[in-house]
Formats: sequence, structure tokens, C-alpha cells
Amino acid sequence: MHEVHEVLFNVLTGVAILHVVAALKHHFIDRDGVLRRMLPGAR
Repeated sequence: MHEVHEVLFNVLTGVAILHVVAALKHHFIDRDGVLRRMLPGAR
């Protein structure tokens, strides 16, 4: 069970990092406003 927990932790960490990198790419490289639209209170 410890091994399963460790693998799932690593997968979740990788997905979270990938998500942050993709959001920053949209904001700084694509400049398409996706990150601003995801923020609370943004219109």
C-alpha cells in the first residue's frame, strides 16, 4: 500500500506541475486571457 501511495503522490504532483506550467504558458506566451478568466472576480 505504501508503494501505491508513493506512486499516486508522484503522479498527482506531476499533473499539478504540468497544470501550472500550462497556465503560465497561456498567460505569458499565448497571451490569450485564459488565466485571467479562471481567476475569481475576473470579467
